[in-house]
Amino acid sequence: MAALYEGCDLVISASLSEGGAVLGQEALDYGIPVILSRIPSVLSFTRYNNVALPTFDPKDAQDIEDVLRHVLHRLDDYRAYIAKMKRPWNRYAWKQTTEVFVDTLRLVGRTRHDANTSTVCTTDTA
Repeated sequence: MAALYEGCDLVISASLSEGGAVLGQEALDYGIPVILSRIPSVLSFTRYNNVALPTFDPKDAQDIEDVLRHVLHRLDDYRAYIAKMKRPWNRYAWKQTTEVFVDTLRLVGRTRHDANTSTVCTTDTA
């Protein structure tokens, strides 16, 4: 893995879901700039470790393009920022990941699957 990361100038992860932002953490450990999906595990990682990383909506091609262009125009500044980051990471921030996930659910309402009728029901409990 070391050779793979050391050969990269930039790592982009367009995950729709992942458990702990591991790809981003590994790349940052090697000093490689990352652009990550704006998903709960990534938001938890950035909040819990107090780092600002470029993120994008993985379902929005224009947002991906805009963030990529922004980072590429400032790649040297971003590399310098990464070099100053605190390590090691607080890798497994399950409580914080859960909090971000619950906050996201509250924004869209609570959804449950009714196995008897195979319908999806949404209720707002806020």
